Amino acid sequence: MILITPFIEHHPSLPHVWLLKIVFPENSGCGSFTVPLHPTQEVLDTWTLLPNIAMYGNPEKGYISQALPYSAELDPSTALSTYFGKPVHLLYRGRPRAVGLTGKYPELKGMKGYQALCPLLVLSEEGMADVENEARHRIGMQGIGEVWREGKVSVER
Repeated sequence: MILITPFIEHHPSLPHVWLLKIVFPENSGCGSFTVPLHPTQEVLDTWTLLPNIAMYGNPEKGYISQALPYSAELDPSTALSTYFGKPVHLLYRGRPRAVGLTGKYPELKGMKGYQALCPLLVLSEEGMADVENEARHRIGMQGIGEVWREGKVSVER
């Protein structure tokens, strides 16, 4: 899964403006796909609703993401199922929640949908240096600002 590359693209001329593009590794046999990052209710009404997804003991509502109607790309479920060799869906959660504020970034007003909740996450200094290096190579892309020329990743959680 770590070989899959996600991109967030900005297209002001399209009805969805922000898109999530998923690109699979070369020679994987899978093409890319693009879905709206924040689909409108009109779009969600065309997607299959799964009303009772079990998420950590709480039933959640989710929608099976579909390819953009004007795109010739693969359907997300088809692409992901091919890549993983088993049936898989990309779900969009219909009710995002605000991300909790952090001490260092109190102005951050992010939203979260589904998230992984792990009891333990192991990081290495070398791994964090790799993240910083990747950010430095992507300044100006996907919202990565100039601060990352010298910035350090802060691990707060």
